[in-house]
Amino acid sequence: EKMPKVVSLGELLKIEFSEMMWRIDSLLPVAGKGILSGYSGVGKTWILAELTRCVALGIQFLGKFPVIQTNVLIIDEDMGFRELQDRWKRLPDTGTLDSKIFFLSLTNLRLDSENDIKYIEKIIEVNNIGLLIIDPLIGTHGFNENEAREMRKFFDQFKGFKAKEVSVLFAHHNRKQQFFGKKNHLESMRGSSDIAANMESALAVEEDG
Repeated sequence: EKMPKVVSLGELLKIEFSEMMWRIDSLLPVAGKGILSGYSGVGKTWILAELTRCVALGIQFLGKFPVIQTNVLIIDEDMGFRELQDRWKRLPDTGTLDSKIFFLSLTNLRLDSENDIKYIEKIIEVNNIGLLIIDPLIGTHGFNENEAREMRKFFDQFKGFKAKEVSVLFAHHNRKQQFFGKKNHLESMRGSSDIAANMESALAVEEDG
């Protein structure tokens, strides 16, 4: 087995890295993982749909954030095709997206399964996917979200996506809403703090007002 190479400080400082590339400018890196969290009913799924539409079309997200256009795969373990169809029929300018956005819905795919990960990687390769959206995080694995070690093991499954420059965005729920005290969205996320720690970006959705 090949052992890792030790790199000296001098060698490290001489490495020339390319500039950080963003799938969605300042929000989600190319070849990185991000999480979109919020309380139930605040509109996470609608935000994800609009984000998907903008990335697939190559237009600014929310009219503000430039994107790098790519095809998108959504793994939906929440709604099903009937509700997905209803929502997508309400979004504008979807007529040109027939072969740019793909769905797996209520399939019970397990992202803690090596075979299921390989199946998803094949779909990504065949359909030139550059953005994978998983909604919700809790519906795709059997690990204990409150255990840091288990969540690190889960996110290790996604190293292959990073190597292929596929952005991964997870939808995640917050704990039961507290009405007093200052909001901290990272601390409000359900499960271990290692969930946020394993992300390159963390986005939050909240009600206005």
